[in-house]
Amino acid sequence: MKSAREKIQYRSLPFQVLERPGGVVLKRGTEQLLIEGELALESILLLLSVTSGTSATEDEICSKFAQPDHPNVRRLIELLYQKRFLVAADRIPGDLSEDNADIFYWQHDRTRQSIVDKLSELSIAIAGINPLTHHIHASLTAMGVTNICLMDDPLLRSHSFFKDDQINPQAWTGSLPAIIPAQQREEALKDHRAKCLIAATAYGGQVLLLEWNRLCIDKQIDFMPVNLQDMIGYAGPLVIPDKTACLQCLRMRQNAHLHDVDLERLAEQHAHRGQSIAAIHPSMITVLADTAVFELTHFYGNLADPRPGRLIRIDLAAGTTDAFPVLKIPRCPVCSKLNKMAAVKTRKLNPMP
Repeated sequence: MKSAREKIQYRSLPFQVLERPGGVVLKRGTEQLLIEGELALESILLLLSVTSGTSATEDEICSKFAQPDHPNVRRLIELLYQKRFLVAADRIPGDLSEDNADIFYWQHDRTRQSIVDKLSELSIAIAGINPLTHHIHASLTAMGVTNICLMDDPLLRSHSFFKDDQINPQAWTGSLPAIIPAQQREEALKDHRAKCLIAATAYGGQVLLLEWNRLCIDKQIDFMPVNLQDMIGYAGPLVIPDKTACLQCLRMRQNAHLHDVDLERLAEQHAHRGQSIAAIHPSMITVLADTAVFELTHFYGNLADPRPGRLIRIDLAAGTTDAFPVLKIPRCPVCSKLNKMAAVKTRKLNPMP
């Protein structure tokens, strides 16, 4: 009776074969596999002849080699299967066509479709109509993510995206989903069953995102704030209600390090009115938006080392990118569990006689 492994129809994925003295190196993504032996190149090419673009069982592959070589060939097949250079044919489409993104997902033992399905299941909501949300929406739809809704917020609008209070189609290129008016946002979030909300401002008003932060905490919706302020981009922290720090926690910690909070935060209150004098390079928008999308892909795709609760700071002008963990404020007025606890009732005790 054949073992389960002997029944597998093996198919090789595309990889490089690099010849070197005494063997070959196989490379796919960042993985490199050294196969030693004078006949290593010949063995790999012979194996590929029956597994590239088609499939074969272990016995069928071995039949191409001399009988004395079968034990070594079986070990080679096992090694390539463990490293995922060989895969079961029923796990991949017959007309396999990969691009570099597919190789990236393979590197993390995922597939593009599994990531797209995960993100689509979130019913992502995007708050604000501006260059950042435009690029975020375009990046998600280009990946194939569906079930996205766009929510208007007058304070997160880009003036250039509107004409006579209507979206200017020359500014918002590509597909435009139905836009939910600001006054209907809570009802819309419930109807859309959003599990993640992205709110973004391209003109420096972190304070303008705080109301969305509070709403997401109340509704138990994951929240990704994205903010471009004074030529520095901020993605995160990705807020997971009851588990990670929220945007208010970050703001309180930042305020603790400011010399004059009122003065240094003054411009934020009026950021939506100062759009015409904001210093923005188009690359700042694309890099920041794609970073936010990648963070969502990384977390919800369950790639290596998930990292919610981090603030990513991108300073293109200085050529630096940094990431900082954001710690919860124990008595944060927005996300602390103490806010949900009933007040302790006290009563006056009369002294014993």
